[in-house]
Amino acid sequence: MKDSKAPKTPPESFECRIEKMVFGGWGLTHHQGKAVFVSNVAADETVEARIYKKAKGVRYAELNNVVTANANARTSKKCQHAGLCGGCTYQHLTQDYQLKIKLNILAETFHHKAEIGETIVSPRQFNYRNKMEYGFTRPPGGEITYGLHPRGRFRHIIDLQECHLINPDLWQTGQTIKRLIRENFSNDTTGERGDWQHLTMRQAFHDGSTLIMLEVEDPQSDKVRLLAEKIKQTCPTVVGIAAKKRHGQPSPVLGLDYLEEVIGTSKLRFHAENFFQVNVSILPSLITEIAKLVTPIAPKVLYDLFSGVGLFGVALAPHLSKDISIIAAESDTRAAAIARDNAARNGLTNYQSQAMDLYQKGWGSQLRSNKSPSVAIIDPPRAGLAQKTVDEIGALAPDRIVYVSCNPTTQKRDIDWLERFGYKLGGVRLIDMFPQTYHLESLAWLDKSS
Repeated sequence: MKDSKAPKTPPESFECRIEKMVFGGWGLTHHQGKAVFVSNVAADETVEARIYKKAKGVRYAELNNVVTANANARTSKKCQHAGLCGGCTYQHLTQDYQLKIKLNILAETFHHKAEIGETIVSPRQFNYRNKMEYGFTRPPGGEITYGLHPRGRFRHIIDLQECHLINPDLWQTGQTIKRLIRENFSNDTTGERGDWQHLTMRQAFHDGSTLIMLEVEDPQSDKVRLLAEKIKQTCPTVVGIAAKKRHGQPSPVLGLDYLEEVIGTSKLRFHAENFFQVNVSILPSLITEIAKLVTPIAPKVLYDLFSGVGLFGVALAPHLSKDISIIAAESDTRAAAIARDNAARNGLTNYQSQAMDLYQKGWGSQLRSNKSPSVAIIDPPRAGLAQKTVDEIGALAPDRIVYVSCNPTTQKRDIDWLERFGYKLGGVRLIDMFPQTYHLESLAWLDKSS
C-alpha cells in the first residue's frame, strides 16, 4: 500500500538557455527532450528554472534565477506583483522589446504571407485599462480582500497592494470598496459560492466616471443595497452600482446603469456587461488608421459586423461620406439596441443596427445592400469566425474587408478561409492595445480580386 504521508518529489530545477519568446508570454526552451515554457524571462537569457506543471509533451516552469540576463530586453518592474499575478506578464521587459516579441509572433503566425506594417502604439503604457475584474477572497485567518489569480492557478487569488494597469483613482475606488466590506460585512463569505464573489470596475476615460458591478450570492439583499449606498457616499466618481448572480444578468442597484465614452467627436454609451475596448487611449489612432483603409474605396455601404455598441461604425462616421449607409450586425440583442441609440445620439440617420446570430447561416443575404462599392469591418470575439460566418461574408461580397482581432491564430485561419472567396491579404499591423501583457491586437485588410 502506498504511504500517503510519503514526502512529495521536490519540483525539478534545471539551467537552460531561452531560445525565443512565444505567444502567451512564455520563453521557450527544451529539457530532457520536452518543450518547456518558462515565465518572466527574455530570449537569449541563461536562467535557472523550476518545473511546476507537466502536460502532454510539454512542461511549464517558473523562473528561479537569471544567470545571464538579456540587458537589451530587461527593465525595472513598476509593481511588486508583476510576474506573480496574471495581469502583467511583460512588465520586466522594455516597451521596445515587448513590441518586438509581438511583431515576431505576428510574422510567424502569418508565415510572411503579408507585410507587417507600422505598429499603432498606445499613448499609455500604464494606467490604460478602463475595466478590471477582481475576485474576492479571505486568506486563512485574514480579512476579506480581492485580487487577481496567479498565472494558471485559478483556485488562488493574490491580495493586491497595487495595480498600475488602471488609473490611480480607479484603484483607490476599489480599495475603498474593500474597506467598506471589511467594516460592515466582516463575517461574510467569499469565493464562487460566497456572499461576495467578484468585483468589476469600469471607467470612462474622458471624465473618470465609474460603474461598479458586484457579483454576489443575492443581488437583491439588503447588504448589497447598503454597500451601494456607502459606495455612492464615499466614492465621488462612481455614478452607478449594479449587482448580479454568477452567470446572471446585472440589475441596477443605485444610480446610472451606463457610462458614456468620447472617441474623437463621437459619444458612445455602454452598460456594465457590454464589451468595449479596454484601452481607450489608443482608439482615436486606431479609428484614424481604419478610416485610411476605408476611404480609398469610397464605399456606398459600410458593414460593421460584431458591432457591439457601435464603436467602429459610429466613430468612423465623421470620416466618411454623409450619404454612406452603415449597416451594423451584432449577436447580443441589447448591444445592438444600444448601437442604434448611440447612432441616434450622434445624429446619424444613415445607420441601422440589427441583432442576429452571426455564427449561423442566412444573415448575409438579409444584410446585403444593392449599393456598391462596400467595405466590411469585422471585430469578432477571441474565437474568431466560424466557417458559416465566412460563407455569409462571402455572400455579402464587400470590396474590402478590415479585420480587427485579439487572436492572431484565429485571425490567420479566418483569412485563409476568406481567400477561398477570392480575397487577397493586403497587410497586417500590430495594435499595441495591451501594454505590459502578452495579449495583442492586430489589424488586417483584404481586397476582393477583380
